Amino acid sequence: ESCTGGLLSSRLTDVSGSSSFVFKNFVTYSNEAKRKMLTATAIIIQWAAKKEAPVDKWILRKSIQYTVYPNHWLVYSPLSYAVFVHEGTKPHIIRAVKKKSLYREKAWVGYFAKSVKHPWTKANPFFTRAVEQTKDKVIAKCNEILQSVINNL
Repeated sequence: ESCTGGLLSSRLTDVSGSSSFVFKNFVTYSNEAKRKMLTATAIIIQWAAKKEAPVDKWILRKSIQYTVYPNHWLVYSPLSYAVFVHEGTKPHIIRAVKKKSLYREKAWVGYFAKSVKHPWTKANPFFTRAVEQTKDKVIAKCNEILQSVINNL
């Protein structure tokens, strides 16, 4: 595993022009360094995603969380509609499922219908923006953690 990680990194960066496809590369063997790096970067991304999530969706902001695994992290929202906020929707029809009809208020007048034509919803890629905006901060934090591990050797 350790030979493979180092060899793969070497082979990738030996290619002329590799900076176009290798942004940053760490081959980390210390489990402590991996855990610290993954946790710190997940927290940074989580904070930024909460900041970028739509204001009118405060429940969505509150739901954003992270999980750290041995080799990666995941920043996500368990809410079913989060993906629709992030990716947007196409025009679609909403049908009554549990009730016989839907109630909709329009221009101060309410009406009932078995289905409603819903216009599209514009995508609001708040997770993507969070990652893009924190790239430099994440790199700086990784460098800081690596330096502290090196200093403690």
